[in-house]
Formats: sequence, structure tokens, C-alpha cells
Amino acid sequence: MNSNGNNSSVVSNDGDSDDEFSDDEMWNNMDFGAFDLIEIGEREQNIIQRANLEENDADDDLQDDLPLFYHAPEFTWTREPYLVRCRSTFAKNPGPVKLFDIDTKATQYFSLFYTNAMFEKIVEFTNMNAMRKRTTDPGNNRGVWYNVTVEEIKAYYGVLILMDVITCDRDELYWSQSTDYPYIRTEIPKIFSRDRFMQIRRYLHFSDDSNVDQTDKLFKFRYMIDNIGQAFKEHYVPHEHISVDEAMIPFKGRLSFKQYMKDKPVKFGIKMWVLADAVTAYCHNFDIYVGRFTQGVNRFFGLSGQVVISLTRHLQDEGRTVYTDNFYTSPILAHYLESKGIYTCGTVRCNRKGFPVGLVKPKNEENRQPRGHMEWRQCGSLIAHSWKDNRTVYYLSTGLVPEQEGLTTIRKKKDGSRVEFPCPPASSQYQKYMGGVDRMDQMTRLNKEKKTMRWYRRGERKLFEISIYNAYIIWETAARSFIVPT
Repeated sequence: MNSNGNNSSVVSNDGDSDDEFSDDEMWNNMDFGAFDLIEIGEREQNIIQRANLEENDADDDLQDDLPLFYHAPEFTWTREPYLVRCRSTFAKNPGPVKLFDIDTKATQYFSLFYTNAMFEKIVEFTNMNAMRKRTTDPGNNRGVWYNVTVEEIKAYYGVLILMDVITCDRDELYWSQSTDYPYIRTEIPKIFSRDRFMQIRRYLHFSDDSNVDQTDKLFKFRYMIDNIGQAFKEHYVPHEHISVDEAMIPFKGRLSFKQYMKDKPVKFGIKMWVLADAVTAYCHNFDIYVGRFTQGVNRFFGLSGQVVISLTRHLQDEGRTVYTDNFYTSPILAHYLESKGIYTCGTVRCNRKGFPVGLVKPKNEENRQPRGHMEWRQCGSLIAHSWKDNRTVYYLSTGLVPEQEGLTTIRKKKDGSRVEFPCPPASSQYQKYMGGVDRMDQMTRLNKEKKTMRWYRRGERKLFEISIYNAYIIWETAARSFIVPT
């Protein structure tokens, strides 16, 4: 029956009589159940359609690792005396993959990530971009131009590092001979003339615009993302404890996937998902967020769970522990990661599906609890905690014991005195290992005072800063092996 209440039919080409449906009626004949048209409105149809799109449009590589149908167990939480389960032993040797000697220069560590082949591609893309712009718009691209070389690009990046050390409001001041700025006189004028430096900065490019993938929002520096990301994973083995969190690339211009995060030092910009070594803050893996419905979302784990699984998929069955905040942590994610040989520890929202409701107390009862009060529930290897600090904090972990006698934490009062009270093992481990991404983000922050309209320049510059920091971590780790104890 159609939407007007009249019967209608159509004879198909093979002579059989089939029901003909309008776009609205088609929803009733899909595998969502036998609904009446009156019961399915536009809002419900949009929800069903969005669920299909999210499932079908998800990233192919990630879908290979995520089950299409994941049957999570029925989480039955108890307060029974727990069994200490054997967990997989972490057997990797953390640190640099390659051996270095004491004569290795700092540039050699950096070249692990920015290789000569990458600089050659940057030169190629930059020269192509200059030729295209000077051909299509000669009026706005005047002056003599000659093709940039690999040595010039390397020198250009070296100057950028120096400009981060000695900061000025405008780049032109680095070439100033005025006595008003004696403190900024550097060797930069001996390396580049001002006009040549500005030319390279104008035409610097990281993609071939004649061969554009319109489905990829990051095509402007996709080459850099793929190659640098692969190098991060190849040249360093992270420690047993790793953390996943967000980092921000500052940008306030017009961009479809620009984000606002009120709790971050950089509130506007491009969001990065980062997996970092919790001990050294080495950036081991990353992904740039370009929008929920662009990337697709697995309906079992949600966006947050999908991010953690994607970033850790090459570290499975190694006995590591990943630390996450309450945006990511959930019972279903912890259960799935444990099946892949990865343990979890993190804060969790008490309204997550599967979280024990017995730990969530009414507000008046919660306020009467003393500081340091804790309760726990166990479901297999999953341990859920509620712990009273200034307010009640909920934790979820696998591979840890629920209680450890004598484990305490210290807090400072307003009058400066310190108070010590008990805490669960999950809280102690979380406070110790969660800050890897934030430390990395702090050490690689960009100068927001220098404005740019090209968002991909900011993205590549963030990868450049992370590469410098990762090279420093490798150098520092290698340098300790050079020290001979006396």
C-alpha cells in the first residue's frame, strides 16, 4: 500500500508483477523490521541511513581489524574474592631499532624521519607549484625564480629551527640591520637573502596538485603523513606502557574539520589522535581527524574505541598496557583489546554500557564518603573502581589487581599542607603513565603568533616538530649507552 492508501503495482520486464515502492516506502522493505510508514518518520529514516553509511563507509584498513559483528559478553560484576590472572609478559627491548655510535651527528638522527628521498619530493612538489602559479597567475608571481634544490630546502628547514629559538613578530626582522634590533642579528642573512627565503616559503608544497584525490581531505600533505608516520613506527620500540590522547595543531582559518576543544591549551585547530610512549613521550603513531562521517564509525566501538584500536593494531599480542581517559575507555573496548593481547587502564564514564551500576552511588551518599574511600567490582579480568578524591573518579582496567595494601597518594591542601590517603592500583598507574601525549604535545607546540592561511603548512610543521622531538628521544636513549660507568 502506498502513502496515499491506494494499491499500486507494476509489471516488470520479465513479466512478473512486483510491488512498486516510493523512496519512503522502501524503508519498510529493508532488513530493519516490518514497520508501518506512519511509525517511521524522517528522523528515524535519517538515523537508519546514517548507521548504514557509518558501517559501510568506514576506512577499509581499519575494517579489516574490526569485527562486523562483535558479540560482547554479558558483563556480570561481582565482589567475590578475585583470582590473580597471569598476564602476558612484555618481552620487547624498548628503544631505538638501529644501533648508533658516539660519533653520530644530530642531523643523522633527524634524517631517520626526514630522509633525503623526502626532501627530494618536497623539492619536486615545490618547483611544480612555483611553475604552475607563475604560469597561471604571472601578475601576482613576479620576480626572478630559479628552481629550489635539496640543499636549499634543508637550509630552509634549518632556518625555521633557528627562528623558533630566536622569535620575532615578523620574519623580515631577521634581516634587519637596524640598531633597534641588535639582539636578533643572526647568521640567517649569510644563508639566504630575504627575497629568496620569502620565495621558498611562498611556493613550498607537499603534493602534486595535478593528480588530486578529491576523497582525501588531507591530500595536501598526505605524502608527508604516510612517510613520517611509517618512520615513527619503524625506528623505535615503545615501552610496555603507552598512552592514547588528543593533540591539537593550532589553526583558526576556515576549514571543514577544524575543531574546538575547551580544555586544551590550543582550543581551535586540527585534532590529532596520538599514541605515545608513556615513559619517554615518543610519538609512535598518529592519525589526523577529518570528521566523524568522513572516516566512518564502527557501530560497536564508537569513534573513541575505533581510534584506540586503529592506533594499537600493530602492537597486538605484545603484553602492553594502553592508558586512556574517559573519552575512550569502555568495558567493550577493554574486553576486545584484551582478546588482542593489549591491557587497558583509564578513567571511565559511569554511564558506559556494561559498567557496574552498583558502584554508582546517589549524590548524597557520595558526599558522605571520606576521601580515599574506594570500591571495586570484577568481571573476569576487568576491574572497575570507584574512588573518592575531591569527587568520585571511576576507573576501568585489565591486567591489574583490585587492591594493593599500602598504596597511597598525596594531595596538597589549600593551606599548603599535604594529606596522604589510599588509592587503587589503577589510579596509581594512571597518574604515572597517562601523560605521554600531553608531554609530547607540550614539547612540540607551534608558535601561534605567526599566522598562515594554509592549514596544511601548520600540519606539516607539527610533524616537523614531532620529528625533531622523536630524534631527540632516540639520541638521548642512544647517548645513555655511550656512557661508561667509572
